[in-house]
Amino acid sequence: MTPAKAASESAAPTAGPGSDVDPQSLKALARAINPAGVPTATAAADAPPKEAARFAKYVDRLRAASERDQVVSALLDCAGEFGEAAALFVQQQKQLACLDGRGPDHVVMSLKWFSIATDEPSAFADVMASRQAFFGRLPDTAVNQSLKTSLSSSEGEQLFLPLTVGSRSIGVLYVDEIKQDPKPFLLGLQYLAQEAGGAFARIIMAKKKS
Repeated sequence: MTPAKAASESAAPTAGPGSDVDPQSLKALARAINPAGVPTATAAADAPPKEAARFAKYVDRLRAASERDQVVSALLDCAGEFGEAAALFVQQQKQLACLDGRGPDHVVMSLKWFSIATDEPSAFADVMASRQAFFGRLPDTAVNQSLKTSLSSSEGEQLFLPLTVGSRSIGVLYVDEIKQDPKPFLLGLQYLAQEAGGAFARIIMAKKKS
């Protein structure tokens, strides 16, 4: 198994009912990122690539967000520009749990009841390890077919976008039923994902202090 880059091999993850993100896991992440307790910047560490201009309105929403659900909504609204179905998975202990999804009701229900073990091979684990977006078709293997069945995925291309804070990945934005090619905007999308990760960490730290 190699990390997802321009193309990825993938194996089936463990399925199970999704649940809310574990606040203790994200608190630990916030402490690791900022042990002194000084509020972190909401902007991504690097200067935005030119492709990020496409997402300025979503970046503004993420920087203004004071609640987790506002971050989730901004990401899923952005995902809606590229696909008919989407879900945001955030790390909860050793699993990725779906916080919310968009698309047909039966697809969203499948996504919300699906969790992915982060210590088992999968496209989700690949993009979290590499901290690089993946767009394309998963190889036609039995394990990938099992993954697509669990996610109610199409037979076409999918987008996996890791949410990052510093050198860590904390989740994945998954987009399916692609309606607009995201390849020209992958650098901008990765910048947006850094902003989202920073927004999550900032909100957690603010609630901890309140």
